Amino acid sequence: MADDHEKDLQKFLKNVDEITSLIQEMNSDDPLVQQKAILETEKRLLFTEEVQEEDGCRTTLNKTMISPPQAPTENADEINSEAFLASVELDAKERARRRKENKVLADALKAKGNEAFARGDYEAAIVCYSEGLDKLKDMKVLYTNRAQARECYQKILEINPQLQTQVKDYLNQVNLREKADLQEKEAHRSLDSGKNTAVTVKNLLETLCKPDQTPLFYAGGIEILTEMMQDCTERTLFRTHNGFSLISENKVLRRCFSTAGKDAVEEMVCVSVLRLWQAVCTGNEENQRLLLQHPYVGRLLPSLLAARALIVRQQSLALLLQLAQADHGRGLIISHLDGTR
Repeated sequence: MADDHEKDLQKFLKNVDEITSLIQEMNSDDPLVQQKAILETEKRLLFTEEVQEEDGCRTTLNKTMISPPQAPTENADEINSEAFLASVELDAKERARRRKENKVLADALKAKGNEAFARGDYEAAIVCYSEGLDKLKDMKVLYTNRAQARECYQKILEINPQLQTQVKDYLNQVNLREKADLQEKEAHRSLDSGKNTAVTVKNLLETLCKPDQTPLFYAGGIEILTEMMQDCTERTLFRTHNGFSLISENKVLRRCFSTAGKDAVEEMVCVSVLRLWQAVCTGNEENQRLLLQHPYVGRLLPSLLAARALIVRQQSLALLLQLAQADHGRGLIISHLDGTR
């Protein structure tokens, strides 16, 4: 059994080397090299599967399947093309339906915000306009209205300087929300245009959504995902495609974190997740907020500082030090981390 475990681990490490090479090729200046690497990566994502042998507790991970089995029929390509086009058409109709629904909600929130603005409740107006933008990112009038409401809210300082702290804190939150909205708008534009790294991040997150896989499966995927977190677009897509929930609500990953005496694989999983969180929170205040406001993370991070494994303690501390570099992060740590653990 120990030999099987060692073989699985060595196989995983070999795949990590191959994946690292693919990532380097995806960043190549040569379009042909880049496209080849992307196709190879997509094949890995599509055809990665778990093979379990019921002769005990041995689990083997097949992470080296590159090409799908060839269909026996001669017209397989034609069938696949038709299925793909049908899927694209269905997806377009679904997106159009959702957009229509969101437009109705955004219009209602705009009207509600306008009413609040008219009666001088600028704080409520800003909230309504922001919620409207959550529904429809490209509704320009909401950006304009929110900016006007913020300007009026700032004028409160001229009337009552005693409210300076309250107004300053609130406007900081509004500024961060506007920054996050612009990030999400740009990220979705990159995804819709088919930007290679954006599409790859989305596919990776969808692959990692598979439940009840082996710890090595998740560790491998998380390592690749971490390497992809190179700029704001990828970090924002991680947020908008439920990356934080994907990690914190995964039963296998939570079990790895909760085990007191972690084996090598469980330790690897914990370190992979902590490094991913460091990558997605770099220079991204909204990601920092979502991470630390999650109740599970608020309890988890303090406990990891006392973990038996040195590398887990080091990576936990590195994450907290990174978050504490700015006032925003320090405030989140104080507000949301469970200091009693």
